Amino acid sequence: MNHTLIFLTTLALTLVPAMGIANPLIPAGTQIQSPKVNELSGVIPASIAGYWGINDSGNSSSLYCFNSQGALLHEIPLKKVNNVDWEAITRDQDGYLYIGDFGDNDAQRKTYTIHKIHETHALAQKGETTKTYTFRYEDRKSRNCEAFFVQNGRLYLISKEPKESDTPSLFCIDSLQEKGPAIARRVGPMAITGRVTDVAYSSTHNLVVVLTKKQFFTFSFQQERDLLQAPQNTQSFKLGKCEGICFDGDTMILTNEKGGIWQWPLQLVTR
Repeated sequence: MNHTLIFLTTLALTLVPAMGIANPLIPAGTQIQSPKVNELSGVIPASIAGYWGINDSGNSSSLYCFNSQGALLHEIPLKKVNNVDWEAITRDQDGYLYIGDFGDNDAQRKTYTIHKIHETHALAQKGETTKTYTFRYEDRKSRNCEAFFVQNGRLYLISKEPKESDTPSLFCIDSLQEKGPAIARRVGPMAITGRVTDVAYSSTHNLVVVLTKKQFFTFSFQQERDLLQAPQNTQSFKLGKCEGICFDGDTMILTNEKGGIWQWPLQLVTR
């Protein structure tokens, strides 16, 4: 293959996500088949085959497990838990799932909520074992948020600012508290713009990907200050209103609000 052809092939693969054209390295998107998952706002891999997802505000307080073909496998109601504005789901290395009830479009809430349940309890339909924690931001201001992840016991949150031209901020909860609200300290402003809808962390690849509705940004991540640097890569796409992102081994999973699922190979994420 000559140098001109190599250049054109590389250019085509780089532009494909932005143009919304089918890419042979990205399997065609599938659709969650159950009408119960009607406002998907977060996704995370399950230990069994498939993924855990949650619905946004105005829906039931349930975890939904579905496979990569879009078939609903489990619905687990979380007892005595409210869905005020569920916006994100993540997990830690010990098998605990965390649900972020911290959406606040009107910036009126004083404290926010994180629900925690072990995956084995969820699969055993033991929703009553869910623990609920509260937190507030260190400056006591109200903020909208749709993105968080866990790393070494710390929970990192990224604000969703009102405008696409705004700069989001990174916050950290060093530990959840049994009594009283935990404090989300501000780490600093991120070197990106856009309304952040989710974030994914891979400990295997030391990689963080920040999602907005039309783009994602990749960061090499070993310490929190790394997320305040310029992103290593930025890619645009046209896949609807995307609000869920996670890593599944060497694949990034992207979901939109209507239940569309895409598998994005890591070589394209880090291009």
